[in-house]
Amino acid sequence: MNLIKKLTGAVALSVVLAGSAFAEVLVLSNGTRLEGKATAYDSDTETLSWQLESGQARDVKLSEMRPSTAYRVLKGQVPKTSGAGQLQLANFARDIEYFAHSVRHYEYALKADPSLQPKVDAEIEILKSRAATWGMAQAQAEIAKKNLHKAEEWLTKIITKVPDTPEAKQAQAMLDEYYGKVRAQRTADADRKHEETLQKGLAGAKKAYDDMLAANKKALTDEKAGSKAVKSWEAAIKHGERASRDLEKFEKKNPTGYEDLLPTYNKAVNDQLVEINLNLSTHWATRNSYNKALGYANKALAIDPQSERAMSLRNRIIDASSRGARWIW
Repeated sequence: MNLIKKLTGAVALSVVLAGSAFAEVLVLSNGTRLEGKATAYDSDTETLSWQLESGQARDVKLSEMRPSTAYRVLKGQVPKTSGAGQLQLANFARDIEYFAHSVRHYEYALKADPSLQPKVDAEIEILKSRAATWGMAQAQAEIAKKNLHKAEEWLTKIITKVPDTPEAKQAQAMLDEYYGKVRAQRTADADRKHEETLQKGLAGAKKAYDDMLAANKKALTDEKAGSKAVKSWEAAIKHGERASRDLEKFEKKNPTGYEDLLPTYNKAVNDQLVEINLNLSTHWATRNSYNKALGYANKALAIDPQSERAMSLRNRIIDASSRGARWIW
């Protein structure tokens, strides 16, 4: 079987790489090192064609190699000016679950050869499906470890980044079950110790906090996403801001006596506000509304300047916007 596939209107990866004079090292899963160079990648069979320094050709299955090494080799050998090469490199990155890298290479492929648009569109749909499947596997692994907080992060990522997939529907149902449990864990001890205070002096803040949680949950689990989800998230932010104001007023009236309660609730409210702003940011980023996406990412950072998730998303939005990318994972 000829593994070097011709792509319509483009030069095959084998031709792109054939002139490469320098040798690279491909490391296999068993530790074997193959010096030489890549000549082609076939995404249907997940096979890399490799030419050894001796000139001998060898086909290496994806399952046989250390993916990170192979990606580094291919990335170094495929010029950005080759639409066909970047397309195959994108497929390879997708197959080794380097989804963000894959999207970037699809964009490079289009920039080099706009005629590849139909092919790239089809490959990105495959990418979204695989990203959704992979994300669900991560969520289920965290659930098995009883790490519901991390599981929820993965379920939320699936819902916001790949909303039109079967996994997104599954994630909504799972999140409906775990959402309340995760939130209850955050304030359980403080709630028990200060039950009377919560019923009286902080009743307004507690209600606003609960309303925020309910609105965020509605946005994530409503099957009719889109504008309804945005409205729910915007409502959740207003509830959260009200909770913050009520907590601040309570603290001014009671500067002592609640040192173990107020920090817990302030952190819970702020963490939730960061999460909601990031949900909105991701929602707009996946729809290519990068100005809106960046605005919400910045709001999240204003609440928590140390949030690694917010900083990472902000940087990816800026990068995607500068490249004119259409979807980010």
